[in-house]
Parts: sequence; structure tokens; C-alpha cells
Amino acid sequence: VVAIGLFPVAVSALALLMMKSRPKLIVSEITRPLRAQKSLGSGRRWLYFHLRRILFARGDLITANSSDGLSEICRIVGVSPSTGVRLPNVVNADSLLAMANEEPPNCLQQDRRYAICIGRLAFMKRVDTVVAALGMTQGHHQLRLVIVGDGEAKQDLLRQIAALGLERRV
Repeated sequence: VVAIGLFPVAVSALALLMMKSRPKLIVSEITRPLRAQKSLGSGRRWLYFHLRRILFARGDLITANSSDGLSEICRIVGVSPSTGVRLPNVVNADSLLAMANEEPPNCLQQDRRYAICIGRLAFMKRVDTVVAALGMTQGHHQLRLVIVGDGEAKQDLLRQIAALGLERRV
């Protein structure tokens, strides 16, 4: 059984308690849990920390998609990171190569410079820092920012872009 993230791990660990013959449980953390929890209230932070400690310890193998995430979850569980495995994000190389050979969209002008952020729009990805940095270049550079992605931080980013007056550059 493979469970990725806190709540799938909880469901899997509890389901396996009911089974007579227990299959192997591979648990995976997809974030840096200690860093991600900083935005939570103290009660939820305490609860999530202890749920991870108890539930991830039931796994036969701990994995994460980053070295930092693996180190953090192993520290929470109380095991050495050398007992876990880093599994990088899966990328479909053939699909990326096919897209690389396509014509670029007309929205990008050839005579301008662009910075491009591609990914899930989540607080932990810190796209807000890139937007803030772009705001500091007002009047100095004509760099434009293209953000490709979606997620829970999108509305906050749109508000930040408007507050900084960057609508024409982002």
C-alpha cells in the first residue's frame, strides 16, 4: 500500500490495523512538513506534528520527493534519514520534449525579457517572493513575469500583484 501525504497515510495506517495479513506500507511526504506547518495555528500544528509522528512510524518505508522533506519527516518520526528513500517528482520526458518543439504562444513578445515561474501555486513554493522581487525593480528593469500554474495561493498572488501595481508586468 502506498500512501502519499498525511491524511492518506492516516486512512491507510488505520485500514491496515484491521487486516489479518498486513501488506507493506510505504508512506510518503510530499512537502517539507515543518516548514509547511508554520502557517497553521498552534493547535493544528501540534496535531499535525503528532499525527505524522505516530502514523508515519507505522510505515515499512518512508519516502519524500525532496532531501529536505525526507530529512524533516524522518526527524519527526525519530528515524535516520538513511532509512528513507528520496523519490523525485515524476516527469513525463516525452511529453516535455514534444512541447519543447511546439511554436511558442503569441502572448510572449520576442523583444522583451521574461522570468517564468511554473508550478503549483502554494504558499510553500514562495512565488510571492518572486513577485515582491519584481516589484523592487520598478523603474530599473522592464523584466516581465509569467506565472504558469494554479493552486490555493492564486488569489493572494493576484492581490499582491495589484497592490504592487504590477498588472502590466505579470
